[in-house]
Amino acid sequence: IYHQMGMGKTILSLSLAISLSHIYNPILIAPKSLHSNFQQSLLKLIKLLYPETTDHSKELQKISRRFRFVSLDAYNMGQQIIKAGGSLNGCLLIVDEAHNLFRGIINSANDKTNARQLYNNIMQAKNIRILFLTGTPCSKDPFEMVPCFNMLSGRILLPLHYERFYTAYVNKTTNSPLNADKLLNRLVGMISYAGNQNELNKLFPTELPLIIEKVEMSPEQYRQYLLARDVENAEKHASSGMYEKINAAALCLPGSEQESGSSYYVRSRMISIFASEMLTVKEDEKLSEAVQQLPKEAFTENSSPKIVRMLKNIKTSPGPVLIYSQFVELGLHVVARFLEIEGYQCLQPLKVLEEGHNTILLHKDGKDLMVKNFAEDGPTHTLVLSSKITRFTLITGKILSKERDMIQQLWNSPLNIHGEVIKILLVSKTGAEGLDLKYGRQVHILEPYWDKAREDQVKARIIRIGSHDALPPEEKTVQPFLYIAVANQKMFYSIPEGSQEQKTIDERFHERGLEKSHLNSAFRDLLKRAAIECAFNGESGCLMCQPTNALLFHENFERDLRLPNPCQPLVKAEVKAYSISYEGKQFFYQKKQRRRIRLYLLRI
Repeated sequence: IYHQMGMGKTILSLSLAISLSHIYNPILIAPKSLHSNFQQSLLKLIKLLYPETTDHSKELQKISRRFRFVSLDAYNMGQQIIKAGGSLNGCLLIVDEAHNLFRGIINSANDKTNARQLYNNIMQAKNIRILFLTGTPCSKDPFEMVPCFNMLSGRILLPLHYERFYTAYVNKTTNSPLNADKLLNRLVGMISYAGNQNELNKLFPTELPLIIEKVEMSPEQYRQYLLARDVENAEKHASSGMYEKINAAALCLPGSEQESGSSYYVRSRMISIFASEMLTVKEDEKLSEAVQQLPKEAFTENSSPKIVRMLKNIKTSPGPVLIYSQFVELGLHVVARFLEIEGYQCLQPLKVLEEGHNTILLHKDGKDLMVKNFAEDGPTHTLVLSSKITRFTLITGKILSKERDMIQQLWNSPLNIHGEVIKILLVSKTGAEGLDLKYGRQVHILEPYWDKAREDQVKARIIRIGSHDALPPEEKTVQPFLYIAVANQKMFYSIPEGSQEQKTIDERFHERGLEKSHLNSAFRDLLKRAAIECAFNGESGCLMCQPTNALLFHENFERDLRLPNPCQPLVKAEVKAYSISYEGKQFFYQKKQRRRIRLYLLRI
């Protein structure tokens, strides 16, 4: 299910699961942080299905018992699946954020990883039905299509080796799809796509053009950056011979394309955000604790020109602001310290509201905001939020799901339209997944990534259907920002010619992401053409063949490429025909020579 982000893929999958639960055992696989999202979406669906029921919680418990939840990111995912259903035979498997699964499969040649084991189990399962939910298929590389459609079809539909796939379906010269018609023939019938229709787009807020902020590093920051790059280059050269064996493995990206390759740049990328000589980490001390203990003097424009520039932009926002960074300790936690120094207050609901309560109500009492957290059979706990203080909070992969839900409810409260409760939300990659936020007016992405789909995922947390309905028309806009660290110009030109790197890691990641995005976008357009709703969506180039009963492809993909395309394009033509009814069905016929009659059954 390839539906535009923010359109409700979760509710759609749950409605299908409920309707098929008497035939297949539903197993939901999603990151642990998203399990509560499914429960909330299930409750919304129950209220729609049973509007006359007063106690929806009982209905929720009844239907929830039919589902089994498995954590996509758990170390024991395979054991959870066995515990959930014994095997995958006869189950309906729903995988949310499925692009993470596809990437996990092709990012390693190790068949013992969770993702590889799940792939093998699916390929061996009998009578299995699968729903993959994603708003960004081909997010990193078109090769992600291989495990996706092999699992959906239950056979080796696409070549398992990277080079063979690229030889068959990628034109490396033009950076575009090759043999697109043959690839479409293999994919038709397995894709549902919704998005881009004018009527749907009216329900979304307007995304303003991306503002790219190129921020020059300070001299001290650039000095530390260059030292980090020397270390990273040495590590890269030391392991450069490791990939020859990996490149030959099935279902595996070449070594240079693997996610692990980005680990060589972690030091320089973090220093591009924040660099301070005062930062020292003692033995047995966490990096986040060391950051928290830094004095106020460590958080200046000299240590992080990026964050200072971002804070200036945030002050122009008329509403709530979302900040994203892949890095938590030297990214989000540093931003949090800058915010505290600027006078913002960190809101951590579970430190003031006890756990175990399932509802949050927010109302205004005089000048202050009152947050009441209560359960039907428990005491009420109240939190008073001063309207004079501007607040921020964090959601990372380590946050408890209950606190995550609290933060989302507070953010989405009608009293937070302009950030009165939570002005700024800081999120990591894991923390951002599945968030459904309203009213957001700015998105700040602190560092580029070579996968532009990740940036789209972040923006989609606040650019959603109906997310800005409560705002007046002139406020239904979202302004995204991307921050790119560039070299300190004075120091750069003082380095001997030929010794300096012409572009920073941020610049290289951004450019590579744009290049990859062009190819990935072209393959996503192919998926739209093979979607079952293609003609309804008004897409051009929809795969529609004349009903000749010919097989659309040969099982051997190499031979298939050499054979003529069996899909004869559907041609529209006006013909003169006569009507006849038989057994309640209406037929149309044409008189042909030699007394032959051609009949057409009218389907409505």
